[in-house]
Amino acid sequence: MDPRRLVPRCRGYTNAAPFFEMLGNINYQVQRLFRESGINQIGNSKHSAKEAARQRLAEAGIQATWHSVGKEIGIFSYRTADAYRDIWRRAFAHAKDNFGLRDIEDITAEHVCSFLKEKVESGVSRATFAQYAAGLEKMETALNLFSKRYGRGREYGFSVAIERVRPSATALRKFSGSRAYRNPEAIIRCLVRDNFRLAALMQWESGARVHEISLVRPSQLQGRGCDPLTGREVGVVTVEGKGGKIRGLRMSLKAYLRLERFIEKEGEFRVNKRLYLQSVQRAAIQAGEAPNGSHGFRWSWAQARFVAVQQAGLSYEQALSMVSDEMGHVRGDITEHYLC
Repeated sequence: MDPRRLVPRCRGYTNAAPFFEMLGNINYQVQRLFRESGINQIGNSKHSAKEAARQRLAEAGIQATWHSVGKEIGIFSYRTADAYRDIWRRAFAHAKDNFGLRDIEDITAEHVCSFLKEKVESGVSRATFAQYAAGLEKMETALNLFSKRYGRGREYGFSVAIERVRPSATALRKFSGSRAYRNPEAIIRCLVRDNFRLAALMQWESGARVHEISLVRPSQLQGRGCDPLTGREVGVVTVEGKGGKIRGLRMSLKAYLRLERFIEKEGEFRVNKRLYLQSVQRAAIQAGEAPNGSHGFRWSWAQARFVAVQQAGLSYEQALSMVSDEMGHVRGDITEHYLC
């Protein structure tokens, strides 16, 4: 443990041991929780861990169900570790944006409940909701392990919050097919706020994720550029995507100039993601579309862009590589999911 990354924080106690606040950005804190909690069991036997968990539960008089055993064991594969850490980052970012949280150890069931409700409102599939729930329960395990290891004296319990949201997730569809909107313009016209309409337009024209355009600062405005496919003049905004990947979003000059004027007036462009996602859901229904959330604009962009790239003479593989890079994906098979 690096003592330079811990700062004493007064909790109002006089006789208690000092509490230390974890410092660092979201990625640093999530990585530290994963590394130092003991949740990382990659390379060890999952079977042995399950047997040991069943024995501990039996000694405690607790029934060894699939769920209870799962909460007792760590993470045993790189793929699961990547998926769960991404969920932890998303949940922490939600708590930071909506509740001002800056220490991952301060995350509570309330934050988890709010995060999952936002995901349900955004129209994720049932399978995606289940993955979020599993990742958050593993986060609970990691936080409890971390607390025990460093003598924090904290106990975390997210299961009740997850179960509180789960009934609303039963209405989510089993996803199959495309989430692309047939008429994105109609949905954008139905949005009630100017900044929501601009956010949706940027997503539709550039393929941006919602978190990439929910806050745009002046330093991200890169002026005019050129679309490498069409040669058309566009406006460019740099964003940081998943995994810290920096890329330029290209949008029409009309949308870019609207964004530029907004930032000149307000100092930055910002939308409340929760309210924006709720508004998009309502606007989609009003426009006669399935409520596929703001991600539907990204799907629409991906499909239109892929067709345009192939029409320009690129092969399927070349088109897939180009669109994947522009979407901020590291694997082409992720992008293929958008093309169905």
